[in-house]
Amino acid sequence: MITLTLKERQLIDEAVLKFGDDRERRIWREWSLDHPDLRYDPTGPVDDGKGRVPSHVANVAMNALGRLERFLRTRIDSVEVSEDEAADLCNDVAEVRSTTEAIRTAA
Repeated sequence: MITLTLKERQLIDEAVLKFGDDRERRIWREWSLDHPDLRYDPTGPVDDGKGRVPSHVANVAMNALGRLERFLRTRIDSVEVSEDEAADLCNDVAEVRSTTEAIRTAA
């Protein structure tokens, strides 16, 4: 099973909380409670040897991350966002994509 970094876990938690429905929140919460381990060192092992992330859990995470990415892109395209804010949001999009790829690989 994948061992997520603290940042990856926080991104997924945020995405599911903000953009998921009750069923998706329940699925993610239950999986998170059953898999509390986090990787604090980005170079640490990414797999705890417990198998793959179930497809329904991976789908919840990836769908919520996709919604978060769309939200961030909308903010980037907004005329109200300064160049510095847009750059920060672009970094956030890169983190979301990286986390999505980690989940996809683990499923």
